[in-house]
Amino acid sequence: MERCPGIYFADAPAGRVAQVAGTGLAVWEVIRDYLAERRDEARLREALPHLTAAQIKAALLYYRAWPDEINALIADNAEAADTGAA
Repeated sequence: MERCPGIYFADAPAGRVAQVAGTGLAVWEVIRDYLAERRDEARLREALPHLTAAQIKAALLYYRAWPDEINALIADNAEAADTGAA
């Protein structure tokens, strides 16, 4: 948490999850939207207007430090959504 101020860890059914403080959003959720917006921070702010610039910065900082973890969570959740839709 010292390395990424604004990020905390919460226990979830799938285990420990990095979350953006003050939002209830997991980092992977913010980054999923960031990637969907073609890595455009301005578009991400439009898509998630309730997040502050500091909250977005915290999520991006965490992602830059642990991209494999976040990419795996995005993929796992996309797969679960696809499986649930069948």
